[in-house]
Amino acid sequence: MRKLKRTQIQQGPNFRPAVLCAPQLAPVSARQEPHAPHLSSSPMHPFHTRSTLCSASLAQMTSPAQDTVLSAASSFWSGESYTRMPRPSATDWLKQMTVHNLYLFDRNGVCLHYSEWHRKKQAGIPKEEEYKLMYGMLFSIRSFVSKMSPLDMKDGFLAFQTSRYKLHYYETPTGIKVVMNTDLGVGPIRDVLHHIYSALYVELVVKNPLCPLGQTVQSELFRSRLDSYVRSLPFFSARAG
Repeated sequence: MRKLKRTQIQQGPNFRPAVLCAPQLAPVSARQEPHAPHLSSSPMHPFHTRSTLCSASLAQMTSPAQDTVLSAASSFWSGESYTRMPRPSATDWLKQMTVHNLYLFDRNGVCLHYSEWHRKKQAGIPKEEEYKLMYGMLFSIRSFVSKMSPLDMKDGFLAFQTSRYKLHYYETPTGIKVVMNTDLGVGPIRDVLHHIYSALYVELVVKNPLCPLGQTVQSELFRSRLDSYVRSLPFFSARAG
């Protein structure tokens, strides 16, 4: 039989001992089926602070009933709520994440490649103007961050977020810039952007003599490989709302 310890609670100037015990139960006869204990219906918490000794002891309860009472008591005294709201699973979180679009710029501001997956709102301007606005914004943010930072920064500007999306930024030593817009739930993806540059752009474009540098990438192999890679990411959801 489990024993409950006496617990003393300081309440203002008055100090009174309080004993936590099982709620009032009707005697259980040998011919009756045992029932789970009836918990207190207090709107504030399942057990009152000032409890009185109950006529029924834990010995009269079945093992599942004892576990129910002890679990509720433990949750109350530890400050936890007895009724817990269900938490979303990891699968639910992943379903809410997604990738919106991706830009690839060279050091001169030329947009080498653009792809989009879940972009619900368009800029309403020609794509060339959109690319110029994006590159100009990135240039301004990089300059602002480097000048206003109180500490020496090794990597510089990495990301920023609004109330609806998050922009991830990666720049190589050669001036190639990879920009990806994602959902707010996506964490740091610097390794993902580095893979897009090193394993896809360098291998399929830079090392391809048929792809002239400094111009928009026309390689269908690069486009298909990039699309497959992005769709394989754990935070890419085709059903994102």
